[in-house]
Amino acid sequence: MAEYIAYQIKRIAHTAVNRDLRGQAVSIVGLRGATSWDSPRVIVRLINMDGSLGAEYLVLPGLIIDL
Repeated sequence: MAEYIAYQIKRIAHTAVNRDLRGQAVSIVGLRGATSWDSPRVIVRLINMDGSLGAEYLVLPGLIIDL
């Protein structure tokens, strides 16, 4: 898994399954390691129009791209 630093600003790829996340700017909050039934995930929060952080999501590392 690529190295992610907390509070980096990234973008979600347009190929994400969740339509609400496609192309959205997010802030990385943390990482969740792999489990026996799931792959590793990156914990992100959406960035609102006023710059505050919104809802939190678990995202596959491959869907996170640079701005």
